[in-house]
Amino acid sequence: MEKTQDQIHLENLENRYAHGWYNDYPFKSIGNIIHWLYVYGYQNYDTAIIGEKKVWTGLSQKEVIATFIWQDELQMPIFDFEPRFSWLAKEQEFYIDKIMRHLTAERMFLDTLPGKINLNQKIMVKLTAHGKELYYLYFQKIRFPIVKKQKPNVVGYMSFQLWEFMSIFGGSMYNGAQDIIERNIIYWEGEKKEG
Repeated sequence: MEKTQDQIHLENLENRYAHGWYNDYPFKSIGNIIHWLYVYGYQNYDTAIIGEKKVWTGLSQKEVIATFIWQDELQMPIFDFEPRFSWLAKEQEFYIDKIMRHLTAERMFLDTLPGKINLNQKIMVKLTAHGKELYYLYFQKIRFPIVKKQKPNVVGYMSFQLWEFMSIFGGSMYNGAQDIIERNIIYWEGEKKEG
């Protein structure tokens, strides 16, 4: 199946901004501003002068290209280009539209998922005999553990932050491994335990 011009343009967008956008430049940086000028097709991006809220054409600072504000949700500058540079404004509109579509699609996908959990979430587990063995072995092996040693509560459950649990047991959890927690069930704060 042949790609439409819109699909090709979107692939170019992804190739052009993905490398530098999130990876190389901090959000509110000169590099980010120059990067977007380049993406929009401004040929002299490497000589542009960046001020606090303005961009000039070069070292003389005689001609303003645009003013800009930082857009937090998109993590990019939004330019208000001078009339002489209106063609850059059209490119900006195109890219913002594509990015917004991507963000909307991502949000729609995430809305279909049953929930989310933070790595700092407190979880409760009941360790099997093998799990207890691994737990105590962890404290014997690690000279300065990052996790505080604890004992099970009166019904046999232990509380961890999710990252702590992963740090201790992650290497022993794989397909075919011996069970570490009873019934392979993790409970977290706010979830009602099933009988």
